[in-house]
Amino acid sequence: MFGANAGLGRFVQYYADFADYPRMVAGILYTGLVTFLAMTLLDRVRRRSLFWLR
Repeated sequence: MFGANAGLGRFVQYYADFADYPRMVAGILYTGLVTFLAMTLLDRVRRRSLFWLR
C-alpha cells in the first residue's frame, strides 16, 4: 500500500513527508473506514451464501 505511486497509501505517505498531520490522519481514518465497510459487506455475503454454517 505504501510502495505505490497512487492511492490512499500514497496520500498518507505524501502528507506524512510534509508533516501535514491532520490530512495524514484523515487518510488513515478513511482507509480504516473503507476497510471496515468492505469487511462488513464481505461478511454479509459470506453469511448469506454459506447459510448452512450458521
